[in-house]
Amino acid sequence: MHLAFATDDNYAVHLATVLLTILEAHPSDFSATFHVLDCGISAQHRNALQDVIQSSSCTIRFHEIKQDLSLGASTPDYISPATLARLLLPSLLIGVEKVLYLDIDIAVLGDLRPLWETDLTDYSAAMAESFWSKYKTYKDIIGHGPKDPYFNAGVMLINLADLRANGLTEHFLNYYHAEKERLEYADQDVINHCLRGRIKTLHPQWNVPTGIENWKPEHTLTFGKEEQGQAVNDPKIAHYTGRKKPWSRSCRHPLANHFRRAAKRTPWPDKSGSAAIASSPLVSVIMSVHNEEQYLHDAVSSILTQTYANIEFIVVNDASTDRTRNILAGFAAEDDRLTILDNEEQLGLAASLNKALEAARGDYIARMDGDDISFPDRIQKQVDFLEENRQITVLGTKVAVIRNLWWESKEYSYPIYEKDREIKMNFLRRPGIIHPTVMMRASVLRERGILYNPTFLRSQDYELWTRMAFKHWLKFHNLQEPLLHYRVRGGDRSANLAIQEKYKLMILSDILNLLGSKDDPKRLDFHARWAAGKLPKPKGLKIQDKALMDHFKFLVESNNRKKILGQQSLRKFLFEDVKKEVFYSFRSGWKAWARYRKSGVRSHLGMSNEDEKLFRRRCLLWEVWLRIQSTPVVGFLVFMAMAIGSPSILYRLSAARKG
Repeated sequence: MHLAFATDDNYAVHLATVLLTILEAHPSDFSATFHVLDCGISAQHRNALQDVIQSSSCTIRFHEIKQDLSLGASTPDYISPATLARLLLPSLLIGVEKVLYLDIDIAVLGDLRPLWETDLTDYSAAMAESFWSKYKTYKDIIGHGPKDPYFNAGVMLINLADLRANGLTEHFLNYYHAEKERLEYADQDVINHCLRGRIKTLHPQWNVPTGIENWKPEHTLTFGKEEQGQAVNDPKIAHYTGRKKPWSRSCRHPLANHFRRAAKRTPWPDKSGSAAIASSPLVSVIMSVHNEEQYLHDAVSSILTQTYANIEFIVVNDASTDRTRNILAGFAAEDDRLTILDNEEQLGLAASLNKALEAARGDYIARMDGDDISFPDRIQKQVDFLEENRQITVLGTKVAVIRNLWWESKEYSYPIYEKDREIKMNFLRRPGIIHPTVMMRASVLRERGILYNPTFLRSQDYELWTRMAFKHWLKFHNLQEPLLHYRVRGGDRSANLAIQEKYKLMILSDILNLLGSKDDPKRLDFHARWAAGKLPKPKGLKIQDKALMDHFKFLVESNNRKKILGQQSLRKFLFEDVKKEVFYSFRSGWKAWARYRKSGVRSHLGMSNEDEKLFRRRCLLWEVWLRIQSTPVVGFLVFMAMAIGSPSILYRLSAARKG
């Protein structure tokens, strides 16, 4: 098998990565000749490329390019002039009948031999169609019609014998020099123009570009939804098209991690193969597992295949007795980013996570559980947010819930608020941050000595969040998109809930004591029942529930003194629903106004003067209306008099009734 590549000295390091992905995708006896079109590679880097393949059955040949290769004004700046060297292949590889040309922004994920065996009889090349919608209009520039597919030149199986027989090298160069100032994609445009009608279509799995998940049926002429699905689910070659390459952390290709992992394993002399990756913040993903063999493979895979590559994955095996340790060892043998810490006896989640925290070296700490699945771009999106929002210490996300029964809700059991003040208000009732979604600033944890409390056998996260919020005054945020598949499992729910409630009660007690409750057991019991939604439903309006209103008043007035939470935010959090309920209670007439005016929480509801005037007027109008309805004969006469004398009053009554 003959494979060809083109590079200059700057990109030679990335060619080393491509070569490594090829070798790792094939058995040890795989044999091929790698032809490198050398556009100025240093002797040191040539030797480094030789080192990549030295233990294989492959050979490498360098073909020095002496022609002047220059790009036109319309070509994007991220495209290297070395890309033009492929136009010279027929004249460079004398004696070679067929060659597989690959760009250096690709990663080989599957066996190339089936591609190599593609029959090229009556064809000059085999290529996969580009699906970008822009090509619909761009094709006019190179003389293509609407029914001519436009092919991507990053992966080409080339019939060199046919090109030589038809003198196509000269044709390529003549067309390029005549049109280069207006050609945007240089050699790719030349190949599409000069080989029109002579290109055999490849399955898209041989050239899976950035954005393939955004493909639409109208984007392509040669493949449809089924082939696109096969390319996504069974890719053979990942192609990192566009400006954002996998050696940059901004690359969004779902398979970018395959390139990045290989880059770290190349024997490059100055280590620049992973310099761009290593320059991005290191993320330490920490996880503790105990007997998680059923779901562990998917959980670990979802971290090791993240689009963000600069991670270390620290997994504490908490004395598992099933196949958990073997599964972890299998992953660790293939990916040196995974480190296993073994507990001889079961320590529990908090103590195990502390062990992982103490071993972590990263700039950020990301949590993960052994039965959940992270979205491929979860780490990238969280790092991007924290890099841009330095004031945030703890960042969570929404989740897509996995439940045992298909008809159960896929939504999480309570709202996940976005802003810091909303999240902290929510701490009065529940955690408000979903533990396995979290990413935290490691520097803050280290400077302040923040660890999990190992005495908490449940609600470890809730205790940590409230401590970070109300003792260290750190800021929180939740991204408003799901970035984790969160698994809800069954089991002995009554026993688990009883233990959970015990530790939750301890946390709520600490919060109330911060507000000044002074270990009042009655208040703690009431607050805990309110937080759990276990208070009896009031028979009337909430404002008539004296116990609830007294508790809300206590929380607001205590916070006004202690200033633990935002004063206006807390008032709104507790009383907004009460305010709305009161405002729309005018249908009970003057009683509604009297109830509001005499209420002990009137000042906390936050009604403006205008709201109060409107509410009072509505109550008055409804009181008149109710009295009219209660005396039919008199009411009818009054109604007729009003209709004749002041129809505007009837209009206002009608409007109030609808309101």
